[in-house]
Amino acid sequence: ELTGLVPLHQIQRASLGPPAIVFLAVLMALTAVSLGWLVSRRATRAAAISSGQRTHSSTREVVRLRQVLVSVEIGAAVVLLAAAGLLLQSAAKLIAVDPGFRSENVITFQVGLPMSRYMEPADRMRFIDGVVERLSQVPGVASAASGAYAPMTTMRATRRFAIDGEPLPAPGTEPLAIDLPAGPTYAAVMGLRLIDGRWVSETDRLESPPVVVISESFAKRHFPNQRAIGRRLRYFGGRPTAPPPPSPEIVGVVSDVRQFGMAEAEAPQMYVPHAQRPWTFTSFFVRTASDPRAVFGSLPAAVHAVDAERPLERMRTLDELVSASTSDRRALSALLALAAVVALLISAIGVYGVTAATTAARKRELAIRAAIGADRGGLMRLVVSQAMVAAVAGIVVGMAGALAASSLLESVLYEVEARDPLTFGAVAAALLAVCWMATYLPARRALTVSPAIALKEP
Repeated sequence: ELTGLVPLHQIQRASLGPPAIVFLAVLMALTAVSLGWLVSRRATRAAAISSGQRTHSSTREVVRLRQVLVSVEIGAAVVLLAAAGLLLQSAAKLIAVDPGFRSENVITFQVGLPMSRYMEPADRMRFIDGVVERLSQVPGVASAASGAYAPMTTMRATRRFAIDGEPLPAPGTEPLAIDLPAGPTYAAVMGLRLIDGRWVSETDRLESPPVVVISESFAKRHFPNQRAIGRRLRYFGGRPTAPPPPSPEIVGVVSDVRQFGMAEAEAPQMYVPHAQRPWTFTSFFVRTASDPRAVFGSLPAAVHAVDAERPLERMRTLDELVSASTSDRRALSALLALAAVVALLISAIGVYGVTAATTAARKRELAIRAAIGADRGGLMRLVVSQAMVAAVAGIVVGMAGALAASSLLESVLYEVEARDPLTFGAVAAALLAVCWMATYLPARRALTVSPAIALKEP
């Protein structure tokens, strides 16, 4: 039944797995925490040494060490903030993606049909038609349908084909399309939009002429600037000695469905009547009038009324499948966002602590400047500008590191550039604002002390 099918992994692109990104995120977060602890420890120790020795200003070596540590810490925060910003944008865009079907209030489950009892296609269709009829009669069910498998699951198949009447492609270069047997009510239950022609009907049976419904992307790719209705496809069998599969006529075109996941582009799809190709496994789709979980318990009885020995497998809602297709990306975004917030707070605390220690060590120097007529605003600008040197240096280094590391995120971003200038600009502006506030507050506190009092203190 499945001759000519090609494994799905041959058409999926490789990507950097979420576990690897999670590991990098955790590593960067631990690095940021460690740097924050080191900065606070070194700043406190330097302040104590300066106070104990009663120096009037920090030595050049201590100041330089403080600035380097703060710069490294801020650089780590830039990398984390930039990665979190890109992933959060990507997650927001994924949430807004149209999967191509109406997932609300739809339940799906699978049933396997053993060859020992369902050798003949007619036997399989009697089971499938009987279950669909019974499901439609369950209280709370609006409609039911059958299909080979649900979207956004691991159970998928592709088929090699060619356009009948056109030159045959070289062996091994035949185009691929998702192959999905579906029943007459499948399009209505799933909410597919009919673009041209018709959907498969009750009259498309095993003994009827073969037909196929293709997706919009299929039609645009293989029938540009022409109507696909009435054209025929040519399937390729898996065994050289097998008779050539029949050439189905294209009778309809429907909207695309994101079968591989929300982040994957629409792939060409073709739907064949379930009655013309009933597989030994099938899925059922039930649209409910209200909360789908309210009818979960009633569905097994409908299946067992047709065959009491057939278990229901992988029962879930389409909303759950859609959510699961983006769960890794959403979890990664949340993790990096949390790490970025922690790194930002540590950076602010580090800058605040270093500025406070520096101004405390320069207390007498600032008091003398004020006593001889220096403007308080000028002293404030002096202290803040000197403290912001480390912040600006850290941001510049962090931006360079974030740009270099952005390629690691390309495979998990959706419709967001890995080097998005708005994201990087917003990160730089946010860190500048936080660092400025972290330097302004301790500087303002130090300069509010009267010069006379400051000069009297040891």
